[in-house]
Amino acid sequence: MCKQIENTSKRDQRIARETAEYAYNNRRWTYDDIFKAYSKPSIEKIRAWEYCKRACREVNGHDLIITARNTWKFSACFKFEDNGRKCYGYITPAYDRYCYA
Repeated sequence: MCKQIENTSKRDQRIARETAEYAYNNRRWTYDDIFKAYSKPSIEKIRAWEYCKRACREVNGHDLIITARNTWKFSACFKFEDNGRKCYGYITPAYDRYCYA
């Protein structure tokens, strides 16, 4: 398990893994910048995107993308390594962070 998991249920880990894998396999519907996902993002969305970038940097992550979006919120994920294992980080609109190998 990646060290960032904190009391994450198996169900939530599975959903995060499936969401990230689908997003990376179907890049047509993803965005690598908040300004590509939204033509005029709100201040809150920009702050949320900055939070995602910080979370990615904290673990030396890369390939940060917006996996899903609507008018009000978005989800993001990124790739990183933990003790030589490839992992994904997944951030929900509620700022929940799920990571898994």
